[in-house]
Amino acid sequence: MKLLLRFNLVILLLSLSNSISAQCVLIYAPPGYYIDSTVCKLLITPPGTYSPGGDIYEPINCSPGSYSDSSGASECIHCSAGTFQRNSGSTTCNDCPAGTYQGNEGSTDCIDCEAGTYSSTTGSIQCLRCPIGSCQSESGSTRCIWCSTGQYQDYMGQTQCKKCPMGTFQDLMGQMRCKACEPGTYAQYTGSFNCNRCEAGKYQPLAGQYKCEYCPEGTYSSLTGSTECTDCPEGTSTSSTGARSCDITLSIAENIFENSINCFPNPSCGAVYFELEKNFPSIILSVFDIAGRKVSSESFSNLKIISTDLSLIASGTYLIKITTDNNWASFTVIKK
Repeated sequence: MKLLLRFNLVILLLSLSNSISAQCVLIYAPPGYYIDSTVCKLLITPPGTYSPGGDIYEPINCSPGSYSDSSGASECIHCSAGTFQRNSGSTTCNDCPAGTYQGNEGSTDCIDCEAGTYSSTTGSIQCLRCPIGSCQSESGSTRCIWCSTGQYQDYMGQTQCKKCPMGTFQDLMGQMRCKACEPGTYAQYTGSFNCNRCEAGKYQPLAGQYKCEYCPEGTYSSLTGSTECTDCPEGTSTSSTGARSCDITLSIAENIFENSINCFPNPSCGAVYFELEKNFPSIILSVFDIAGRKVSSESFSNLKIISTDLSLIASGTYLIKITTDNNWASFTVIKK
């Protein structure tokens, strides 16, 4: 204020002593002011401009990347990080839009977020890396995209999601890892969102597998999703691997004991009788279905004729096995 009064006094004295002359004698302006030679006055700089002082005859516009928001500025202010200004003579700076950032002061523009990063708010000084379970393949993004089912991502800041490897799956979005297929199931392809159950005739005892194994010869699996195969009952077998049932027609072993037994009637609507050549102290009669599953089992002792009742089971072909202490025999019986 003292400096301003001093300059005004000088102006007044010079004006009085040079009243005859029309020439302005002001040669120095203090910081924040400039000389208006048309009226020979010191004027304060308006917002958006500045004056460092001296022989300044008009205000200087703030350059791009800077501003002044009040009158009498001796210098302009750099735009802060997260903001920018493209124009000169500005009174404010603009926030960087979402999807961009600016980490430096005095900037004239903002920078697009790189692929794999994003900014969801304005005025960002840096972009954030996409979180685990997501990705972003484009630059200038305001958000990341969650990995879809069948995919995963275990690192931050990635541009793509990964497909689940064979033997694994993912049924949820935005996950950091895939799940191993349970025993009895498999995933044959990458990017699976579920696992398939092993088909009948196959099995898989391990987790995280991409295929099922065929049941070995002499075993079978009649159900899907099996973790193991079942051994064919005695007197039955299979003609190849991957069997869904045991082949009873190929399992009938002709022997002396079997040839000595008379089976009747066959086909039957109910009871089936077996006449043995003599009494045996212990006899077991078992009935199996076409898949080799045991339907029933009965014990007899000291009988020459034994029987079983098929009236309560479904029509079809059955294997009846008769076992004594030292011998066995099997018969194919048709239930009408």
